[in-house]
Amino acid sequence: MPTINLTRIKAYLTRAKTYLADLLKTPPSLLANFIASNAIYVACSIIYVIIAALLLGGSFKVWLFCILAYSLSLCIALSPIGEAILRFTENIRPLYTKRETEYLLPLFNEVYDNAKIHNPSLKLEMCVIDHMNINACAIGRHTIAVTNNPPQHALTSFFHNTA
Repeated sequence: MPTINLTRIKAYLTRAKTYLADLLKTPPSLLANFIASNAIYVACSIIYVIIAALLLGGSFKVWLFCILAYSLSLCIALSPIGEAILRFTENIRPLYTKRETEYLLPLFNEVYDNAKIHNPSLKLEMCVIDHMNINACAIGRHTIAVTNNPPQHALTSFFHNTA
């Protein structure tokens, strides 16, 4: 039977308490702005946790488990690990061929250079999607993906409209 390390749990709870105290010190307008601008996301998250907890029994342990599981899945989804998983599941790959490099990199570098003027710490990677469902999209925080053989006017307008 696994042992429970109480000192570690106390340390985590202390950090959570500190984080919650800092969150409560946040000016009400800032917290209200976050909730107002993400109202649908907040509502869906609350409904998800309520339904999951009720389906699993509704006890305090179940509520705590649902909140922790949802928080963990959200952290993974928003991390570089989540970005890598999404790139894998959508078959998004780096530039391989000479044609892709010669055609896409000049467009990408033009937009990337303009974006770095406003945000010097910006780091992006150009990737390719091998299916034609979409022309281009951003995946996570560090990946721009374009289709392998998009129409010339669609790709040019995408890069020039995002600059």
